[in-house]
Amino acid sequence: MRKASIAAIIIAAVLMIAGGICCAIGSSAAKKEGFMLFPTTENGESVYTYDFTGKQIGRVSISAKKAKVVLSRGGEKSYVTVKNYNANYYRLNEENKTISFAEIEDVLSMFKFWEGFTFKGMRYVFSAGTDRSGNHEIAIHLAENEDINTIVVSLDSGEIAAESFTTAGDLSLSAKDGKITVSNTNAGSLSVVTSSGSVDVSDMESKSVTLNTDAAETTVKNIKCDSFKWSGTKKTLYTSAVEAGEFTATGTEGSITVTDLRSVKTTITSTSGAVSVALPSALGNYSTEITSKTGNIFVNGELYKLSCTLTSQNTEKTIKITTDNGPVELTSAAENSEATESAAN
Repeated sequence: MRKASIAAIIIAAVLMIAGGICCAIGSSAAKKEGFMLFPTTENGESVYTYDFTGKQIGRVSISAKKAKVVLSRGGEKSYVTVKNYNANYYRLNEENKTISFAEIEDVLSMFKFWEGFTFKGMRYVFSAGTDRSGNHEIAIHLAENEDINTIVVSLDSGEIAAESFTTAGDLSLSAKDGKITVSNTNAGSLSVVTSSGSVDVSDMESKSVTLNTDAAETTVKNIKCDSFKWSGTKKTLYTSAVEAGEFTATGTEGSITVTDLRSVKTTITSTSGAVSVALPSALGNYSTEITSKTGNIFVNGELYKLSCTLTSQNTEKTIKITTDNGPVELTSAAENSEATESAAN
């Protein structure tokens, strides 16, 4: 072997060793400053954490194929944690007060050195973290005294959970196929979009709640909002103890079951699914209009054919239920002394 070749090999080896030492020193220094240079291993999981405490972030956006995303609040630190991802296959940026996470597939990204704090230079050759695709997890955690205007989570499949999470900002959660759970949570607004799976919203206060759940089973309990809107296709909607200025539900084949509804304006439309509504107060407190092209209508056990209109002196609260083929059942608490007029066809 030529002397030049031997010298080149020695120089390359020295540079790699030096690079490793520099990475180790840099990682140690970064940790002291509260910044994680490399993913670490905790309980067998690869973990990378980006701390944004005190940075006045306005928006966090997460886009992933298959993952579990958890929103939480408490303590003195705000951060995003990424678990079980190979660092060469995602991009985590902060720009213009926005933190963005997105998956990438191009392995050449490890050589891209122009991505701000997400620099994926040769340091990731030494430590990229173990990718466990079936256990990808991302956590968004807010300190007790910090808030974010907008949180957007978009998955192809997986799970999104916001539990005991309070924000004055807006939550936008979507999964093509997955489980979305929002419980004991307050937000400026909540928007949920999914194609299949399940959606569970409970114990929540918000200005508006909009659920577009397509073919996902949807359960809503104990929420208070100015506006509630749901739309779905083949699966069911079940609500209990919803208090809303406006309550709107639009379905096709799936059944709609509404119990203990406290709404000023209620509009329910279904193509062929059954509709069942239970009111907490007397029917005389509502102006009610129910129409079905072919389905039977039952109001407090009394059968009406195709349509019925119930009017009241109290016109503040209105209920309008329309179906093409599905049956309708409306029940209410015991009637008070207010007179209720009815007309049926």
